[in-house]
Amino acid sequence: MDSIISKGHYCEEGECTVADVEDLIAELQSQQHNLHERVLKVDKMIESLENLNAAGKRDTDEVRATVKAIFNVFNQGAKPKNKVKVPPTGYSGDVGKGSSDAYKSLNPKPWKP
Repeated sequence: MDSIISKGHYCEEGECTVADVEDLIAELQSQQHNLHERVLKVDKMIESLENLNAAGKRDTDEVRATVKAIFNVFNQGAKPKNKVKVPPTGYSGDVGKGSSDAYKSLNPKPWKP
C-alpha cells in the first residue's frame, strides 16, 4: 500500500509516463478488488458471529474462533512485526566442573606399547 502512495506522490510531483500511470491504475484496481474481497469476508464473519451470539446455548470456542478469523482478515495487509515470540536461548553459564578433554569424557582404554 505504501508503494502505491509513493508512486502517486511521484507522479503528483513530477512527470510520469503513460505506462507509469497505467501501472498505477492497475495496482489501484488490484487493491480495490482485494479490499472488496476482504470486506465481503468480514460481512460474512460478522453475520456468522451475530448468529452464534444470538443462539441460546452458544459454543464459546466457535465464537472465539470466529473473532480470531475476523481479526486475521484485518491483519492480512499489516506489515510483519519483527518481534521474537520466544526469547532467544544461549549459553547459560553452567558447563560442568572445570575443563574436560576427550580422555576424561570418553574414558578410553589404557594404552599399551
